[in-house]
Amino acid sequence: MKKLTSHDFLGSFVAKSDFLDLQILATITYSSQFEFPLLEKEIFKRLVDTSVLKYLFEDEMRNVTDAKTSPSYDQFQLELWRLVELGILFEHNSYFCFVEKKNETDAVKFLAKKWVQRRREMSASSYLIRTSSDKLIRAALKINWIEAIGITGSVAVRSAKKDDDLDLLIVTKSGTLWIVRLIALLIAVFNGNKRVSFFRVSKKPSVVDGWCLNLWMESNSLLLPMEKQTIFDAFEAIQIDWIYDAANIQERFLRNNVWINDFLVNQPKLVAADSFRETNQLKNYFGWLNRVIYKISSGYLHRKNKIPYKNMKLNQAFLHDGVSHLEYINEWKRLFNQALLELSKSC
Repeated sequence: MKKLTSHDFLGSFVAKSDFLDLQILATITYSSQFEFPLLEKEIFKRLVDTSVLKYLFEDEMRNVTDAKTSPSYDQFQLELWRLVELGILFEHNSYFCFVEKKNETDAVKFLAKKWVQRRREMSASSYLIRTSSDKLIRAALKINWIEAIGITGSVAVRSAKKDDDLDLLIVTKSGTLWIVRLIALLIAVFNGNKRVSFFRVSKKPSVVDGWCLNLWMESNSLLLPMEKQTIFDAFEAIQIDWIYDAANIQERFLRNNVWINDFLVNQPKLVAADSFRETNQLKNYFGWLNRVIYKISSGYLHRKNKIPYKNMKLNQAFLHDGVSHLEYINEWKRLFNQALLELSKSC
């Protein structure tokens, strides 16, 4: 007789579920891997679609129909608090999280409270880090090739430690991305917000960069490439804090990336954008200069930072690694399955 495994047990449980509880658990366990508790409204905004559940627990959910409709807030609220009452989730000062029960319940509750306290502290440090972007906004007002600036990463969700970088997405006019990037780097260096190796005059320990100018797009190329249309990128996209927007880029970005709705059920249902063309064309020598800087910069970044060439195009640049993203997804799967096991035992 075949021995029943925990995976088989979970599969049987999942097949009988109404999925809202699983959607809530999936949403919270994603953030809990970063020890980042969420407010009720934040969970609702980030609530994942059932298609994400298929991804996290693939075999048992392959026949599930995608939700595509959002539960009412009342339904969501009732289910969220039911999970708290069952002891699956922890709530403290209106923040919710999932903590693995490796120790006694009291120790787990203490850890959850510690996460909440740390999030409040990180919110304050995020505000201080964010203020350094004022210099870049002032520069953008003078450089009319910059159309929008968005804060991403930990500062965007107010979870930054005091020595974290300020991650930035910069959107430029068509044909100017690499020129603007060079200008922005120079501004960052001379304002003390960026460390560049050839500016170093001593062998002192490396200083953490203030600005991470890692995400670049031109305003007529706002659609993320197919390999970046993932659940991780969906979360990152809705968390962008647009601090400067001179050309309605925020709305245009969301209209270009309606695939986000395939992952998150409570996002605004926007109509996909039509192709966008800029009317003002730059003079030929700017286009030539932009291409030259692109060739030099992409070659340097590939050699020095191992950035794949596929991440660097004339109209888009994604200058960060994707390895950590895979680690996040794997840890998320593990935590979600742990939460699912606890839920199945309590029902």
